[in-house]
Amino acid sequence: MACILLAACGGDSKSSDNAASDLGGTSGPIENDLDGDGVLDAHDDFPNNPDQYLDLDGDGLGHTEDEDNDGDGILDVNDNCPYVANTDQADSNGIDDAPNDPSGLGDACELSTLNDTGQEDYGAFPSGYGPCSDDSNDNLSTLQDCSYGRDQLNNDNQLVGDLAKTGAGDSAFDFTKLDVSGLPLADQASGVVYCIKDNVTGLVWEKKISTNDASVDSQFDSYYWFDEDEAWNAGVVGTNTMPSNVGIEQPCAGYIKEDEATWCNTQAFIKRMNTANYCGANDWRLPSVEEITSIVDYGEADKQDFNNRVAVDQEYFSRTQNRNYWTRTNDARLPASAWSINMAYGALDTEPKARNWYVRLVRDNKQGAANE
Repeated sequence: MACILLAACGGDSKSSDNAASDLGGTSGPIENDLDGDGVLDAHDDFPNNPDQYLDLDGDGLGHTEDEDNDGDGILDVNDNCPYVANTDQADSNGIDDAPNDPSGLGDACELSTLNDTGQEDYGAFPSGYGPCSDDSNDNLSTLQDCSYGRDQLNNDNQLVGDLAKTGAGDSAFDFTKLDVSGLPLADQASGVVYCIKDNVTGLVWEKKISTNDASVDSQFDSYYWFDEDEAWNAGVVGTNTMPSNVGIEQPCAGYIKEDEATWCNTQAFIKRMNTANYCGANDWRLPSVEEITSIVDYGEADKQDFNNRVAVDQEYFSRTQNRNYWTRTNDARLPASAWSINMAYGALDTEPKARNWYVRLVRDNKQGAANE
């Protein structure tokens, strides 16, 4: 199967210039894209045919001329999952049971409990970018993220039935605000919002509500990565208090040198949140890489100016800092480091556990059902 890579995303200046020529409709074949179809030869199943670029099942037919793209013996017109082989045609929701399953999709390709990216724009170098719904650049948006998944369904008003939003949120994100006890609030409620439930993944997230340095949920507090549980620390517990060579100003509020429960590390912070029964729960923890990336809204970052951009829906996650947030995921190669995510862009990075970064705790909402 070809890996679709637009010429517009070429690596060096030469390939970028070539891409500009192709997209502008000028000159003839070029070294990296002989048929000038916008797909580099290295990733084009038909490098000499400008009308085809992708052979999904390796049968020598392009995807627009192949009547059975996944090669499962069922013609696409009759296949409930035409691009993923599924000879059993299983559909636990029932074939063509719209609106619960808008496209009559089979189980092999139905949407899972995974958030989309929030990206609603297409990009095309050098002409820039624009909304998928207004693609005037040779239909390049059809090859990009904005044309697939929950975001695309949301833009086409197809998030209905089982896919319909329970709450609200940017693009296809579906969040519910929770009060101090973890009970749902109306989206426009005037009360203080303490936590956010993600209705797609089922996870519940801590929301920083305080600008007060003396509060347990202060937006300004940061923490060293520290976990004494051998099941999670990859053999390196991390840093429980400020290294002596850093300075004297502690990165979190309420620090008392003689009281380890007040120290500025992730383990101590988690214990404080659980002791406080924050949002009516005592099973708070650090999120994994997969969990924290599930709330990243890449489209939201594009809407903001350079210095203030935050890649998350700020209607629900206000006071998010555009710096790194810790995850519980260790660096497998360097166990003295752990993975973090930069919330300005949603980019992942490994950082030494001796660094202090921000934290957003999560829980699995095992008790949440009783509150709803």
